[in-house]
Amino acid sequence: MHTVALTADHQIFSWGVNDEGALGRETAGELWEKSGQASGKAGDAYVPGKVPLPKEAGKVVQVTAGDSHTCVLTELGAVWAWGTYRDASGVMGFGPHTRIQLTPACVYQPKKAEEQILRIASGADHTAGVTAGGALLTWGNGQQGQLGRVGERLSDRVKMETLLAPHTVPFKRIRGASSRIVDVNCGTYATFATTAGGHIFAFGLNNYGQLALPGQVPVYAPTLVKALEGKGSALVRSGQHHTLVLTQEGTLLSFGRPTYGRLGQKDAEVSADAACPEPKAVDGLEAVKVAGAAAGLAVSGCFSEEGDGWLWGFGTSNQLGKGDDDEDEVVPKKLADTKKFAGQKIIQSRSDAPRRQQLRKPPGQQRQSDSGGGGAGSSSGWCEVESAPAWRVFGVSVPAEEDPGKDDYTTVHFQLLAALARKLRVRGGTSLPAAAVRVVRKSFDARKARDGAPARKTWAYCVDVDAAALKEAGLRRLQERLGSLERQQQQQEQAPLPALGAQQGQGCGGGSGSGAAGEPVVVVGCGPAGLWAALQMAEAGIKVVLLERGQPVEVRGKDIGALFVRRRVNPESNLCYGEGGAGTWSDGKLTTRIGRNSDPVRAVLNTLYRFGAPESVLVSGKPHLGTDRLVRVLKAFREYLISLGCEVRFGCRVEDLVVRSGRVAGVQLADGSTIAASKVVLAPGHSARDLYRMVLRHDVSITPKAFAMGFRIEHPQQLINSLQYGADDSAKVRSDSSVPFCLFWVLALSCCRIGVRVVPAPQKKLGAGAWVQVLRGKGPYPVAEYRLAAEISAAAAAQAAAAAAGAAGGGTSYFTDDWYQPLLAAAAASGGSDLGGRCGSEARGVYSFCMCPGGQIVPTSTSEEELCINGMSFSRRDSKWANSALVVAVQPGDWQHLEAQHGPLAGMALQQQYEREAAARGGGAFVAPAQRVSDFLAGVAPSGQLPPSSYRLGVKPVPLHDFYPPHMTAAFVAALERFDRQIPGFASDQALLHAAETRTSAPLRLDRGADSLQSLSLPGLFPCGEGAGYAGGIVSSAVDGLRVGSKIVEELTGRAGGLDAAAFKVKAGY
Repeated sequence: MHTVALTADHQIFSWGVNDEGALGRETAGELWEKSGQASGKAGDAYVPGKVPLPKEAGKVVQVTAGDSHTCVLTELGAVWAWGTYRDASGVMGFGPHTRIQLTPACVYQPKKAEEQILRIASGADHTAGVTAGGALLTWGNGQQGQLGRVGERLSDRVKMETLLAPHTVPFKRIRGASSRIVDVNCGTYATFATTAGGHIFAFGLNNYGQLALPGQVPVYAPTLVKALEGKGSALVRSGQHHTLVLTQEGTLLSFGRPTYGRLGQKDAEVSADAACPEPKAVDGLEAVKVAGAAAGLAVSGCFSEEGDGWLWGFGTSNQLGKGDDDEDEVVPKKLADTKKFAGQKIIQSRSDAPRRQQLRKPPGQQRQSDSGGGGAGSSSGWCEVESAPAWRVFGVSVPAEEDPGKDDYTTVHFQLLAALARKLRVRGGTSLPAAAVRVVRKSFDARKARDGAPARKTWAYCVDVDAAALKEAGLRRLQERLGSLERQQQQQEQAPLPALGAQQGQGCGGGSGSGAAGEPVVVVGCGPAGLWAALQMAEAGIKVVLLERGQPVEVRGKDIGALFVRRRVNPESNLCYGEGGAGTWSDGKLTTRIGRNSDPVRAVLNTLYRFGAPESVLVSGKPHLGTDRLVRVLKAFREYLISLGCEVRFGCRVEDLVVRSGRVAGVQLADGSTIAASKVVLAPGHSARDLYRMVLRHDVSITPKAFAMGFRIEHPQQLINSLQYGADDSAKVRSDSSVPFCLFWVLALSCCRIGVRVVPAPQKKLGAGAWVQVLRGKGPYPVAEYRLAAEISAAAAAQAAAAAAGAAGGGTSYFTDDWYQPLLAAAAASGGSDLGGRCGSEARGVYSFCMCPGGQIVPTSTSEEELCINGMSFSRRDSKWANSALVVAVQPGDWQHLEAQHGPLAGMALQQQYEREAAARGGGAFVAPAQRVSDFLAGVAPSGQLPPSSYRLGVKPVPLHDFYPPHMTAAFVAALERFDRQIPGFASDQALLHAAETRTSAPLRLDRGADSLQSLSLPGLFPCGEGAGYAGGIVSSAVDGLRVGSKIVEELTGRAGGLDAAAFKVKAGY
């Protein structure tokens, strides 16, 4: 959000947002006022101002800029910089010992001629430089692999000297070719390096194939881009999720994320958030010899040798220079020959959001005066308070000891108003009225200090404030800053849902909305995807039949209880099958990676709230419901659907599809009956294995996809509280008192008669009355959570294996020479990119998943011959344990040996293989095999009694270090050691591994059209949700249900389905 310019006489000017020092000069604002460096000569941040560079720096020859940092290269080959770097946790720092650098500072000074840097490049939060000797240096954030030399996905921020100081990137030699680096380009989260021999290496984020490398996982070491070999690549320009490559012949190639048309390929599915890793020529430029190109967030541009320019991609903010036309462009659109472009010739281009193409006049043409035009005042950022009805204020912090805490997310209390007044600099201590403030988001901030020590805990608020109240408090103008202080136009209030039993829409049972001959739309599956698809259609007056093989939540709860008591699983009603899907008996997390503030996500959260979820789901930074609340919400949801005329049937398992003339015409149930349907929405969970086999018999197009498997790791919740919050503050989470509540009051009343007041032992720093909350088991802090991830290369896994074997020293350890030597050999043979065995050519991600604080481990088996486990929590999260999946990425090579027998269902067969192994090791009756983490890391059999477990069906001490193949076990060993460094004590004797966690997501995808959302091979069938491979979790599954439901509403009624198609263009992932 800042711009830097280099003039012909080597002067540097900057303007934009300066809240993290990115401008390198003094400006008005809180940052400089608190720094103690303010000279009283503050300039306007939004007007170009000169950056004072020390004379010893020499002349500047190049500038680069990222999100919050700026770097300049001098003629001496040195790099000067200012600002800061950020990672997923916030500000990393500028250097190992500097948080924010306000003025230029030298970050690299060469000692030899070959060490002089010739070119620099910046991504969002990393920088790279090429030296005269052909070396590549990188520094900054390396969480997505963009540094090329940091192997962890979540880097250890304690060792800042390895991240924030320039270090050399090691490259693998290519036989017969020079490995000398001559050019570098940085995308938002990626880096491309070009050698003297014309070979291109890439590393960084690759979730959309933007590196043109196989697999959609981050790449942490320089990897040769084989897809560009032999193409004569001359120039690389990378954006956020896509890349452009210009060949020596003037052909422009593109690859990466296709949405919004940024690739310029008319055949790419721009509405599908898919990966397009294959470099293909940009369409519409066949007769053009391209001379230069640029890639931004979702925009691309290029120009020819004649100076003509083209732009394409996302156009909503008028980035494409088409005047009032803000439509996206899928193929390059030539810049219009208007007065603004007349006589101008493009000689260079760059695209960094939100900047546009840079145009220069031909030589000899008179330069336009800088003083002309609209002036600087129009872009200063200062606005009249009443220019909008309300203002959104971010980052309002209230100390934890002054806040009501986790059980109150909506109250506008005095401490919040005081903090808001300080944030807005309301003079004279004037307090804003509570009625004028609305809480939009509230999150708990328990991040540690830079030295790893516990820091002061705060609650961070985002609030909306009425403009009239701000004016009444004496504020006249405010400086608008994206993500800090923003104007809010009044949003139309969503109409409340009709009372249960009321009808809406066209009604059911007839009309055009019912499809041909009045046949209903059949929805298979009563999980989030099926429920929201049915809701969208039923509210539009379409006749819907909702089928669920399991039972309603009331009956399902009894079946689950019988599983725990009698150890008998009902194959049709269990923790996987039944109303609400597998998410009903889970933690009930409502977090998602598809965009918290997108319209579909907000629609899902609002629906949950209207059906009985607490208001906190709309406000909490990490909303969750818990099983007990989900049960109540689902009952209300069902009653509302029935009131709309939707037919809801439980205990109805779909046995087959009815297909006529190559199109789905209905479904056949297990009892032999059939239901005719105009369309069928297939929304199964990821455990519907019989449905997968059924659709395969109909030759429905299926694509295997990666998933993850591993264990459930469990700790005492109090240990996690202590590790995350510190020993003093962990007591505020919940009470460990063994005195029952009723017994305490008997004691208290008795003592009152003799004049003695009895209270529980006080907890440190708890506010008045907090002892009551503790006694009731409710502290002001939420129970502590964690999220851990690491990208483990073959070399790292093999080294961890060797270290484990060395530590074991032979003897009875499983980690012997025969175990780790093949891993070392495989890693050496592949240059560190292969983990050995059937593991593919990519490093493996190891991460925690579905963390359940204050929860318990439960069996999610659907057969007595298989054991699969998961985690769940109730809304209070007041269990003594904390558990999480600890899983490793499973790649196609891992199930390759099963493809001959199982075809595209080979991944599913691999899941079943390990579930049967877990059942066998546990000895049956759903007993889970378990092992201490410390024993797992030592490779020794369990000894002594295991720590207590929340798993109610029992655990059996069993070795798990040989449960998975050696290359997967080695990845677990390496990751656990890293996690223990990040959270000391994570891999202690109190940590217990349980097997097996196998169903993290569907192992396949039922292929569907990007626009039609119908099966590619069977018209009328709409695959939907997590089981179909298009979601992962409650919210994203519900959003996919909304999307499919909206599409069917549009087809059957001709009306829009409530949400515009563009609303589903949300962030990647789920």
